[in-house]
Amino acid sequence: MRISGGKSIFDYDTFINNYKNRFRRNKETGISNTIELRFFERINNDDSAS
Repeated sequence: MRISGGKSIFDYDTFINNYKNRFRRNKETGISNTIELRFFERINNDDSAS
């Protein structure tokens, strides 16, 4: 699930298809993409972290 700016809630298929379409259009027009990731919550134990 992705909440875009708090305005819309997308299920996985809608989210992925929107990005696939955007990447395809950007490739056709020569636009490159960047991505930033941020953690809102950090959880860790002795074996793993997210």
